Amino acid sequence: IGESVTGTEHPKIMRAEEETLSWDSLEALLNKLASACQSINLSEIRAVLMEAVDGFEPKEEASDPRWELSNDDSSDNAPESRGQEHNVTPLFQD
Repeated sequence: IGESVTGTEHPKIMRAEEETLSWDSLEALLNKLASACQSINLSEIRAVLMEAVDGFEPKEEASDPRWELSNDDSSDNAPESRGQEHNVTPLFQD
């Protein structure tokens, strides 16, 4: 929750007043995100998400151990070396 927090009628429920994105801004970000996801570009996915959330500062680096393992050509544990295909399901369909 951001800096602007207010109470509600219920003592355990708070309300955050956060910035919102216009549809044009959101649509542009979603298109960038879809492109980054289709090319499986983790750094670009992270960049788009960080652009979308103003003031977000992650505390650690992003990583995807399973994807890194499957992309390690020298690894005996890569899906290709176990006779498995590497399938990617797109997040967005045309």
